[in-house]
Amino acid sequence: EFAYSNEAFNQKLDRIFEGINNVSIVGLEGFNLRKYDLFDGHFSREANKYVMKKLSDYINKIDN
Repeated sequence: EFAYSNEAFNQKLDRIFEGINNVSIVGLEGFNLRKYDLFDGHFSREANKYVMKKLSDYINKIDN
């Protein structure tokens, strides 16, 4: 069941991003604040801001 769930998830991601040619992969290299929320394990507020800023810069770059 675990493999099936992962396969269904991967297929859904493929359908969502089908035909999208511009992809931005943002890592947290160089980000020196707390990366993860200690309560739930998701990105911290600061890490989310960092990723969104990188995405915004990328979009502005390809838009010009």
